[in-house]
Amino acid sequence: MTEQDFHQQMLAFQEQEFNRFDRLERDANGIKQDINGLKQDIESIRTDMATEVKRCNERFFEFSRDTANRANTLIASAVIAVISGTLLAILKNQ
Repeated sequence: MTEQDFHQQMLAFQEQEFNRFDRLERDANGIKQDINGLKQDIESIRTDMATEVKRCNERFFEFSRDTANRANTLIASAVIAVISGTLLAILKNQ
């Protein structure tokens, strides 16, 4: 093997290594971009989740208020019915 052949082989090897390094660098940049995209997606999901939790809490408390109002109305109606029935029974007997 001559010195020129050795030099050409070294240049070819360096070019292959440079190409491999270049591919690795592009792959690493692509992975970084994918990770950044995933971070943005996760942040968006967190925001959406927080909004949904607030909405669910508001619905729950509204439902609780409505249920309490219905219970109060039902109790008041039952008391009025008992008192009215008692008064009608008293008036009927007199």
